[in-house]
Amino acid sequence: MREPIRTVQTPVCSGCGAFKLKANHWWTIKIADGALILRPFRHPPQADEYNLCGMDCVVKIVGEYLHEVVGAKPVHKEV
Repeated sequence: MREPIRTVQTPVCSGCGAFKLKANHWWTIKIADGALILRPFRHPPQADEYNLCGMDCVVKIVGEYLHEVVGAKPVHKEV
């Protein structure tokens, strides 16, 4: 009996919606337990990771994360 045909999904950028091509240099970001982990893209991506197509999208997601963190608690004490 033959193996079932598996569908291969093309990764999509979490920042801008672009599809991954062979020549792209992508990144993944995982946010867990208050930490942000940035690493080169690996296939297949994990469900809890952001797939990002380049530095512009990395900066966008990191900025959103920092905005949430800074908005949640004070950054410094007033003297």
